[in-house]
Amino acid sequence: MLDPNRLIRRGSTSSKSIDAIYVVHYVTDGIGIYLSMQFRSSMPDARVLRALRFLSVFRGWDKLLRLCFHPDRRDETTLGFPCAGVRYPGSTAYLVDWSAFFYGVYEIQWMEFCLSHLDNPGVAQMLDIGGNVGHHALWFAAHGCKVDTFEPNARLRHEIETKAGAPGLRGSITLHRTAMGAADETRSFNLPSGTNQGTGSFEHEPYNWEGGKRTSVSVRRPTRSLHSGLSRPI
Repeated sequence: MLDPNRLIRRGSTSSKSIDAIYVVHYVTDGIGIYLSMQFRSSMPDARVLRALRFLSVFRGWDKLLRLCFHPDRRDETTLGFPCAGVRYPGSTAYLVDWSAFFYGVYEIQWMEFCLSHLDNPGVAQMLDIGGNVGHHALWFAAHGCKVDTFEPNARLRHEIETKAGAPGLRGSITLHRTAMGAADETRSFNLPSGTNQGTGSFEHEPYNWEGGKRTSVSVRRPTRSLHSGLSRPI
């Protein structure tokens, strides 16, 4: 694929060069969308790509995955695969699950960094503020932690409950159906659309706020949440 940066010579700011960059971007994006529509890979194909995830160290691997199995242009498919020693229940309807399937774990460097700072994960109590689909909660619970996860988005809470019920994890993950904030209140929450459900916000419209949907959610102060007793839903 052409690199649009090579179309501009060092120090050049001509409008022709800038126009050429836009042309290349439009052409390559159009080709990618067209090919993704034509190349309808199946779940067996996807599992082959998952088995080859060691190739993800090479540049362009993510583009190949999206070309073959783009998360935003596929029908929803139920996923089940090993992750951190447990069976991970997920869905291609969510970007985090999609990433965990193809890469093994989502944000593995950050996860391992946190785990490395725990003296004894078996007695650790983790707070997952903004639980999304429950990926992080599952991963830490699989390493022996007790996890309290807070998630105001009703759509995602079912995913967390499903992961909390995975064999070997029952009782390790507690879902709190609320957000955590500076005061006890009810606030308007901007709901994202598409597979990336981690962009919901109280303050601004997410980049994928195509549906323009808002909902009212409960917010609780940390002191109230923690004093009420961890691992007891509030």
